[in-house]
Amino acid sequence: MEKLLFLALIPFLFSCKDGKNPINEIPDQFHSTGKLAGIDTLHLYDNVLKVDTLVFEKFKKLNIADKVLAVALKTGYSKDSIEITSCRLDFYLKNKLLQCIPVNTYTSHEDPMWSLYEDVFINGKSKKADNRFFEISYGVPACGFTQSNFLLFVENHDFQLVSKYDSVGDGPYSDYFGFEPHFVGDTVLYFTSKRIVVSGDESKPYNEENEDFVIAFSDSTLYTLNHGKWSGKLKTPKGKPFRKEFKTYRELFPPE
Repeated sequence: MEKLLFLALIPFLFSCKDGKNPINEIPDQFHSTGKLAGIDTLHLYDNVLKVDTLVFEKFKKLNIADKVLAVALKTGYSKDSIEITSCRLDFYLKNKLLQCIPVNTYTSHEDPMWSLYEDVFINGKSKKADNRFFEISYGVPACGFTQSNFLLFVENHDFQLVSKYDSVGDGPYSDYFGFEPHFVGDTVLYFTSKRIVVSGDESKPYNEENEDFVIAFSDSTLYTLNHGKWSGKLKTPKGKPFRKEFKTYRELFPPE
């Protein structure tokens, strides 16, 4: 069993500003005269709110893609009256548009940013990554702000949005998703995810020096690859914890 990957938690454990290293978050207005499925890409970026460019490193070397344009299209409200932004992820290789994937993010009036993370799933034995997976995130890189995270997969230049998940953290308190890949060689055969919520244990007196926490696990999901597409199947009742752990701050974050 491979090491559990706490995607989207790391930025909040010790410093709200530290975490995974985003790759080349370069604001850019980019235009291409290429076409995709009959779409004239010259006008893809007319009347949009903003365009940010993220640059691939490994994918560029593998001739898969060299950049992704994160395009903010318009803002609106969800059924819960939450302000959201409709966006589009445009993948390019040598200025040729490969594919567009629509996504939604939470609207922020602070200073949000897009981030691109390669090497998402790493084989704990060989230390090599399954380069078909990558993650794109959007949000304010600070405590207390919700991050919108998108786990994506690419094979044969076909990009797929596998999972969309939100995360938020404030010091040791957090609400995120953990992913656990299962490898055959250096290829992910299948993977699982679960929602993990870390909160203070209100059943015990508050201990400022070594606070007590409850870690609740829910929404266990199994992802499998069928005919080139990943699909997830919920294995536990949605929103209901199937396991809880009780730990102190020192147990959660043992000193080095």
